[in-house]
Parts: sequence; structure tokens; C-alpha cells
Amino acid sequence: MQNKKLKLTIISHLYPYTENSVNGIFVKDQAEWLSEKCDVSVIAPRPKTTPILRFINKKWAMYDSIPYASNIPGKYDLYRPQYLTYPRNLFFSQVGRSFSKAVLKEIKKKPDIFHVHYAYPDGQVIPGLKKAYPEIPVVLSVHGSDWYLNVKNEKLFVHVKNNMLYADKIVTVSEKLRSSIVSALPELSEKVVTVHNGIKMSEYEIDNKTHTIKDNKIRILTVGAYTKVKGIDILLASIKRLKHLNIELTVIGKIPDNKYYQELCKMKKDLGLDDIVNFEIAKSREELVHYYQASDFFILPSRSEGFGIVLIEAMFFGKPVISTYSGGPEEIINKNNGLLVSPGNEDELTKAIEKMLNEFKNFNPDKIKDQIIEKHSSEVVTNKLMNIYGSLSEGRK
Repeated sequence: MQNKKLKLTIISHLYPYTENSVNGIFVKDQAEWLSEKCDVSVIAPRPKTTPILRFINKKWAMYDSIPYASNIPGKYDLYRPQYLTYPRNLFFSQVGRSFSKAVLKEIKKKPDIFHVHYAYPDGQVIPGLKKAYPEIPVVLSVHGSDWYLNVKNEKLFVHVKNNMLYADKIVTVSEKLRSSIVSALPELSEKVVTVHNGIKMSEYEIDNKTHTIKDNKIRILTVGAYTKVKGIDILLASIKRLKHLNIELTVIGKIPDNKYYQELCKMKKDLGLDDIVNFEIAKSREELVHYYQASDFFILPSRSEGFGIVLIEAMFFGKPVISTYSGGPEEIINKNNGLLVSPGNEDELTKAIEKMLNEFKNFNPDKIKDQIIEKHSSEVVTNKLMNIYGSLSEGRK
């Protein structure tokens, strides 16, 4: 007799929508991978809008166009109730209450496990879940920014701490993030485990032939949002010092902060880099494949990084990488696949790029790819999560 599938409800406002298919892609990925082993449903609340907000900002008008319910064929049902939030994170410490109400109202059938992504506002639903369904275990995934930013805010940290205390298990994307949480809240030490993010290899084999470009430029790629935390300004300053070399840098990412993006565009022009640095807007996974294949090496110059999934994407294509001691990258990068520098350090980054320009051909692409397959495949991540779910379920019997 076949075992009955575990019923899993995933909760996260980060789940992507059509107009922003990149943000929160890791939540969607995990939902799809887990749907092969669990009976999954997803609750992904969307902001509630008003006529004034819809008139002022196209983004808010777009939220209304997101359907309340949809089905991912053969995988799971997706529900998007509305919750009250405000532009520019106004009254952000109050948003969690509205988020929690929207989610609790949406639960029609009791699952075996709740899995909540993001400590706040999403985590704010956990105390309510434990009150309404005390017998059902709750897992909370913490991704980095939801800890590092909120821990600095006294009001929000009170909520984050409370949400974590109510969770049955806390999953972090890196050991450094786990250590940071346990250091601040030692009472959680038995609850917190690390499960790195991963990728489904087949989704990156859309066009796995080598891309050849006739000129002899060395192509450098960066993928990450145009925000200060990603350190693109430091990268531009380093590239300025190496502009005499035959290089080309492509930066790809979404623009959550238009002011910073415009500052970067001005910086690029002022440094005389327009001929060798290209800014591109966020691409689909299928489009990114071509950029990864055409690059010679990859850079993620983050000031802070919970994990760095773009690093393992680049490495899946056998590309050596440069990143920073900023959280997750040091758990991925070693002497066989890349270089690490101090975050925000222009001198170190410049020297690392110079070193990589001379040595990128010495790295073994097959060994780089094999490491990703061994440690960061969707199967590895799914099995670790299933073991967590299983241990929690067994503990309740």
C-alpha cells in the first residue's frame, strides 16, 4: 500500500507573480520541488490597494490584476488573499497583523505541516497558526534580509523574536545566518538548522551548448538587484581601475530602488565605463542561461548576502566566481571554484578581478559543476526538507 502524501501549506508574500517573475523565485522553486512528494497548497498574500494608490503608482494597480486563485497544473493550488500594507514601508510594524488575518482566513483545510517563508511580516502568522492549530507543526525559513534588517529595528525585532519562539523549526539558508540567530537568541539553538538553497538542474539545460563570441574580450557577469547591498558601486570602481584591459561587464537585475539605479548609471558614465559596462533589466531563467554560458567568470560583490543562489547558477555552467565574506558565499566558494574578498573593499576586489582575468582558464569547469550537483541540487534540498517535516510529524504522534 502506497504511503499517503504529506499535506503541506506554504505561506509567503514573496511568491512571484507574472510582472515580477524573479523576486521570490526560491519560494516557487521549493513549492514545485516539494509538490512531487507532498500534497502542496500555497498561500501568497498580495497587497490590498485603493483607488488613490492605483492612480499614483502603476505597481499598485498591477497588484489588483493578480488573480485571487490559480492552479499550477499537476502541482498545487495557489491563493492570493489581500492584506493591508503601505507604500515605502510606512507603518511596517503594523503590517504583520493584517498579513496574519488574511492568511488565517484563507486556510480551508488543515495540512500536516505549515511552512512559512520570511520572518516578518510572514512570520507574524505563526502565533495565530499555533493558537488555531496547536497540533500542526510550523517551519519558518529565514533567508537573510528578514533577519539582518529587522534585528536592527527594535519594534520589528520584538515581533521577529516572538514569531521564532512559536515556530517548531527554523531553517536558515547559511550557517553564518544560523550562528547570527543563535548568538542573539540562544534559546533557539535546538530549533535552528541550515538548508542551503538549490537549483533544479534540468531547468538550466535548455540550451547547454557552448556560446562562442568572435571577439576576444573577457566577459564578466553579475546578476543581482540594483540595490546598495549588492555592492555594484564597488564593482564599478574596481572595473574603472582595470578599464585598460580587454574586458566587458554585464550587470543584470531588477530595480527596486530607482534612485540608486540612477546613481549607478551616472557613476558608470562619470567613470567612462559606458563602452565596457552594460546594465540589463532582470531576465527570465531561460534568458539568463545564455548570459551564464557566454561569460568567462562571475562576480557577486555583495555587502551582505544570505546565500547567493546566482553563484550556484553560474557555477552550474562551470564558471569560476568572485564574491565576498558576506554570509552565504563563503559556504559555497573554495579554492577550486573561485575567490573571496572582504565586502565593500575596492582594493581587494580589484586585485581579485585582476587575478581571475589571468587565471580563469585554469579552473576545471567539470569540477565546479560537479560540486553544485552534489551539494545544491533540488533533490538534495527537497530531501533535507522532507526529513525535517518527517521528524516533526513523527514527534507529534
